[in-house]
Amino acid sequence: MLHLLSIEWKKMAAYRTFWVICGLYFFMLIVSAASGMEFLKWLHSKSVEFGANININRVPLYHFPDIWQNLAWAAGLLKIGLAIMVVVSITNEFSYRTIRQNIIDGLSREEFLCSKLLMNGVLSLLSMLAVFLIALVAGLIYSPTYEFPYGLTGIGFFPAYFLEVFAYLSFALMLGMLIQRSGLTIILLLNAALIELIIKENINDYVPGLIPFFPLESISNLVPMPLARYTFMAIRDYVTVGSVIYGHPRLCDGGLSSDRTGLERGLQLLQLPEVEAGGYLVPAVCLPLPGMWKLAILLWAMADQPSLARRVIVFGDTAREPARTQWLLLSQDSLPAREREVVIERGTPALYRQYRIASDQFCVLLIGKDGGEKFRSLTPVRPHQLWQLIDQMPMRQREIKKTPH
Repeated sequence: MLHLLSIEWKKMAAYRTFWVICGLYFFMLIVSAASGMEFLKWLHSKSVEFGANININRVPLYHFPDIWQNLAWAAGLLKIGLAIMVVVSITNEFSYRTIRQNIIDGLSREEFLCSKLLMNGVLSLLSMLAVFLIALVAGLIYSPTYEFPYGLTGIGFFPAYFLEVFAYLSFALMLGMLIQRSGLTIILLLNAALIELIIKENINDYVPGLIPFFPLESISNLVPMPLARYTFMAIRDYVTVGSVIYGHPRLCDGGLSSDRTGLERGLQLLQLPEVEAGGYLVPAVCLPLPGMWKLAILLWAMADQPSLARRVIVFGDTAREPARTQWLLLSQDSLPAREREVVIERGTPALYRQYRIASDQFCVLLIGKDGGEKFRSLTPVRPHQLWQLIDQMPMRQREIKKTPH
């Protein structure tokens, strides 16, 4: 096997186009990974011009653990670059008749094909490692927390990404061996998704069970598009057994995560109480609008509106100590809370996960109007301590100055 791989490597290493295409591919991986945050920064600067102030830290594109699926899916869009290299490589074998020379030199057809597949595997592995390192570095730079092993949730998308790239390169290899002309093969490869879509639309009413077996359909199901989670749509945020077997996203386990629906992710993202979100935000994003319009609604809702309240969240069973004592202290001191626009909440399962708090742990959190965590305590806190802390905040100082005496 290593002998076959070394033969293929010697042919590719001496080919200048191989280095140019691979260099461009890995360069695009790095650029595309960095461009997401730059786009959010540009969006933030534009929002300021219109009087809004979008907090880009609330869009967890580069936060653990979302970053694993986000970058694995985005990198999958660039796999066409490696596929073009595979097409050029295999069609050159026919154009320059080197395949015949290989067989004359004692290489069987099976060994020739195996050498090509091995090279596809190496390219897929290198791509997976590159995306993993990019995701790791970007996550360490932009993610607000580095709590592990929770931060590694979703890392299973990288083996799925390897399989996605390898399957796509093998698909390109098959087309190249059938057509044997690089130009025609590349044109067909670029239009394969459109051709497959037309076929699927025409047979969907007759034999819908065949659709998951289409090559590009099964390949795309390995790493599903994650951006729907930011428009409050339920998504599959893990790799299913069915998608690995033949690309069906709902085989064996229902296809959707039971503890991370799109609505719950959206509520975590906006950091709003469930009752408040259910009152005005959910109907807006559940309208039958295109995805980009829903994303625009979401980004508007994520602007730092001055009407949003500060939040004190009490985690723990309020029927037991110490959560019971904390809840009583806060409920008995409601007037200062109203003056400071503070909402007292109990911790929900979504909030436990968002703030990395164990299900049986007591904790008190103070969340500012900007959505940031301002204070955390594992023991009961006297309300006046919270009010003093709030009064020291710059936003509260401005509110005091504006309040008529």
